[in-house]
Amino acid sequence: MPQSAAVLPHFGSPAARRLTTRDIAGVVLFDTPEDAWFWHIAWRKALNDGGGGRWRFAPARVPRPCEPVEVGVVLRRLHSRRLIFREHLAVLRRYGMRGRAPVADSPRGCRELALWLEAMNCLGVALQSKGIIDWMWRPVSAPERARMLSVPTGRIRSWRAADAVPRRGAFGAELGEKAGVVAG
Repeated sequence: MPQSAAVLPHFGSPAARRLTTRDIAGVVLFDTPEDAWFWHIAWRKALNDGGGGRWRFAPARVPRPCEPVEVGVVLRRLHSRRLIFREHLAVLRRYGMRGRAPVADSPRGCRELALWLEAMNCLGVALQSKGIIDWMWRPVSAPERARMLSVPTGRIRSWRAADAVPRRGAFGAELGEKAGVVAG
């Protein structure tokens, strides 16, 4: 072991509980909750592929302030407190496995991006209070979220009311008109 590497106490020991990230030289905090989440998902993928032991005992390229499992523990606590729901967890898992955040390019994409932003705001506040995320991070504000969720109407034509195909009733008349009455 090189002399410059910090020797950390065991994860569950009282010394580890008293230790803060400011006490450890060289620890790099996550910039955003997305970074922490994708790091956790990479660990989960390695664990599912049988490489979890190599992940844990290999020297880290970048020393982080926590173990990957702690991000999942924080997420489960948020879920048990009913701050995030199953829909949030499904979106986090789906896009975490893809390695990217959702994009608001369809109605479904807008819904998933809204769930992603809500979950990341909750997760970010919780991870920031534990000292895992940099103190400069701020949750996405409501106006910024609205801007991110707005979809240009030129790309998705089905959202525009003028482009909607009129629905026809049983006798061929457009819905909303009386059958047999011709509009003048």
